[in-house]
Amino acid sequence: IADLLRATDLADNAYGMLFRYLARGRLEQDGAAELGASAARLKNKDWPYAVIDFYLGLRSLAEMCAAANRSKEKCEAEFYTGEWHLLRGSNAEARTALQVAADTCPKAYVEYTGALAELKRLEP
Repeated sequence: IADLLRATDLADNAYGMLFRYLARGRLEQDGAAELGASAARLKNKDWPYAVIDFYLGLRSLAEMCAAANRSKEKCEAEFYTGEWHLLRGSNAEARTALQVAADTCPKAYVEYTGALAELKRLEP
């Protein structure tokens, strides 16, 4: 978490903010206030800003997914949807979204690697 904070302090990066929020969630900490404050520094509201809005409750899941216009954004939307479900203990829904991310994200994407790791972690 500290490393991700340092990274976002050095350069405002929406992805770093999202991963810090997810890391806090894994530790059962509420990272919404921090995510909102960090996101306020972003000058660009393009993708993945819709994911931030979704995590903050400012967009619905459907609205976040609809904001993903390109195929790379759609695969990322699936990953962040899966992560959202995991934080809520909805493992079946998480598994479905993460599998779509694993199937559609380019292998060089952190979301691809993350989806594979989460799917492995969810194995019975």
